[in-house]
Amino acid sequence: MDNILLLHSSIRWLILIAGLLAMLTHIGTISNITTYSKYNRISALIFAITMDLQTAIGAILLTRNIIALGYDYLITVIPHAASMILAIITAHIASRWSKSSQKIMSTLIATIISLLFMLAGIREITGNWFG
Repeated sequence: MDNILLLHSSIRWLILIAGLLAMLTHIGTISNITTYSKYNRISALIFAITMDLQTAIGAILLTRNIIALGYDYLITVIPHAASMILAIITAHIASRWSKSSQKIMSTLIATIISLLFMLAGIREITGNWFG
């Protein structure tokens, strides 16, 4: 396995950890265990940034493999790419909503949806939920 693919495969665990930490932060705020703070925003932002990093690496892999393997490869990767694009969009929506203390429940829901899209995308490419 080449280094770029190994990096792309490994970063998903950082994303999962960042997403779970963001979820815990938002759940703590919703359940009044903690108050809304900058950590709600920071956790959502870190989650979105790790998704962006993964997207950049994925785009490099996609381009390289299309050049090496042709457009037939693209057909096999479209479901994975579509799921991941939806995951990125919802992660950025969650990050945007995290700026407001009034939208913490919406932020939590968007984070959960983003993680579910990510897991679906992993399943599309590997055949397993966690790769």
